[in-house]
Amino acid sequence: MSFETDSWTEYWQAGQKTTFGSVDDFRENTHLKMLWERLLEAEVEGKFLEIGCGNAALSLLLIQLADERSVNIDLHAIDSAKIKKNEEDLDNLTLHSETPVETMPFADEFFDGAVSHFGFEYADITASLASAQRVLKPGAMLTLVSHHRSSWLSRESFDVLRQLISIEQSGLMNTLERLLKRLRTLHEKAIKPAQDPEAENLREALNSTGETLQKIARANAFDPTFTLQVISSALRVFKEEHRAGKSHLEYLSLLQGALSSHAQRLQAHKRAALSDEGWLDVKRKMSDAGFSIKRFEPVVLNGYHYGQLVQAYRR
Repeated sequence: MSFETDSWTEYWQAGQKTTFGSVDDFRENTHLKMLWERLLEAEVEGKFLEIGCGNAALSLLLIQLADERSVNIDLHAIDSAKIKKNEEDLDNLTLHSETPVETMPFADEFFDGAVSHFGFEYADITASLASAQRVLKPGAMLTLVSHHRSSWLSRESFDVLRQLISIEQSGLMNTLERLLKRLRTLHEKAIKPAQDPEAENLREALNSTGETLQKIARANAFDPTFTLQVISSALRVFKEEHRAGKSHLEYLSLLQGALSSHAQRLQAHKRAALSDEGWLDVKRKMSDAGFSIKRFEPVVLNGYHYGQLVQAYRR
């Protein structure tokens, strides 16, 4: 398993439902529910495949839509990461963990339709289209809502990634680690930190770095909240109640690991979010792979550019 896949496994195993913050359940989000209602119209019956499902937020919505339309649906949801089991214990939902779209284990012409919401574009497009074409029945529709480089979600994601890179380059975490190790040594020797020049220099460097990062974020970031939150989380290492029984260095190691995993996921988003030219190339590849394009257009949600819609029938 790659480091990138590991980072997604950690994310989904932590119980996250989606990849975008406050939207935790598609079924409770009016805009997303209406989007998929319009996209699928009456075509939400039979055997369906969700590609890049995470913890199956879209599958759960499709089951709800099928229930509302009084039709039967049998959903299979796949993800290359290790995902959580079907916690709602639904008979018509099967989750396939560690199952890349490029090498799906299903029989030929198995599905009546396939969907993906911010998932398909993370895989190898050419291999995934060939795989999807194999498992879909003739006439079955593939519906993709995917990241676009110009969408507001992508721009927010890239902004946070720039802040993460700035934090890493600043040496904030390294300085904090050196200070914690020095304080531990001083504690063992019963020396007060204020009497130690090295500890004082590290403390001043830590404060200075934090102030510089805040100024950079406020001047250059679309929203500097992420940088401010990271600095706050880092400084909480000195408060026992926030460490939840962990040592200073254990807490710092967990924070560093979380930031590294977050950066890997954001880098994956950046690679997956294609430009107009990139999506036109995907459109050509879909035609070459045996699909007939039905819709190819931007997705606008609540007045904002949300992503790219590609909807096509398997010939």
